[in-house]
Amino acid sequence: MPMYLVPLEGGEPVPLDKAVLFIGRHPDCDLVLTNSRKISRKHCCVAQINNGFVVRDLGSLNGLRINDETVKDELRIRPGDELWIGDVGFRLEFRSAPSRPPRAPRHRSRGEVRTCFARRHSTGSSSHKTCQSRFPKRERS
Repeated sequence: MPMYLVPLEGGEPVPLDKAVLFIGRHPDCDLVLTNSRKISRKHCCVAQINNGFVVRDLGSLNGLRINDETVKDELRIRPGDELWIGDVGFRLEFRSAPSRPPRAPRHRSRGEVRTCFARRHSTGSSSHKTCQSRFPKRERS
């Protein structure tokens, strides 16, 4: 099962699906937190080491806490731990991967052309595919 950072104030869980996940206010971070002025531009990172996770403070002003323990440089985090980045809290949890509902088969009409293109996210994560169907123009007789 994949590991997630689940916001304590509600919101979408963040999958820990990279070897190193950078967290901060800067747009180059993997997890951008703009709703608090207590978050540094590059506040911290969560690194996957072997089968565990370590959180590292990257010189932030307001620091990190795990279960009310201040993180000096780095500290191992485990499922169920509460991670406080400045004043924003997360809980580390195992969650099953979100499942997609099965699609109904779609039959194309004769002569239909399907155009697909992929759009890469600015973080370099997986692409999002968009498809459009159109019919070619027919000549009138």
